[in-house]
Amino acid sequence: MERIETVGIGDSINDAPLLAMVDYPILVQKPDGSYDPDIHLSGMIRAPGIGPVGWNEAVLELLAQVP
Repeated sequence: MERIETVGIGDSINDAPLLAMVDYPILVQKPDGSYDPDIHLSGMIRAPGIGPVGWNEAVLELLAQVP
């Protein structure tokens, strides 16, 4: 049976429960370029960009690592 891997993307503390439940938590930068300082998760990926730009970059980087 194949394992399904999950990705969660968010930018603020209200996204923390979602990010804590997935295999690949991605934290996106806020409009001012900062990351939410209250989110600390093992293996968290920090998206290199704001909003949709950061989301896109992080997902493309993650997909490039898939065999």
